[in-house]
Amino acid sequence: GGEGEGDGKSGGTGKTRGKKGFLSKRGHVVKNWKTRWFHLEEGGRLGYFRTPQDAKPAGVVILDNTYVVTNDIHPRDRGKAPTNFVFQIMKGKEQILIMCANSKEEEESWMESIQTMIEGDNDTKEKEKKDYEMFGEEEELDEDESIQ
Repeated sequence: GGEGEGDGKSGGTGKTRGKKGFLSKRGHVVKNWKTRWFHLEEGGRLGYFRTPQDAKPAGVVILDNTYVVTNDIHPRDRGKAPTNFVFQIMKGKEQILIMCANSKEEEESWMESIQTMIEGDNDTKEKEKKDYEMFGEEEELDEDESIQ
């Protein structure tokens, strides 16, 4: 027996323009897991709703300066999760949102979409930041190798 991969191939090409779907999220105060309808919006916002029909989100996460990880999740947080496919949005060392997908594929898809959104968002902001933030730019020292 072999584990067949790619039963449901989702042809995800090009830039992600938003994403919607059910994920479980962990509560901030009461640390229990609830299923929410998530909507990743193009402006770099991740909103979650109690039902897909809800007009108003139960909460919104601004993805500015955040990143997505699957590690660094405390076993205590992970332990009560509905599935093992737990990932979180971090801002610095702060946990913004801990979520749980139904499958590995779903987890990777959401993480990729969120990451793409964050990076796309950063591209826009980068132009404004250029004045005072100059890290990550490689300058070639061909002409003047000697640094005095």
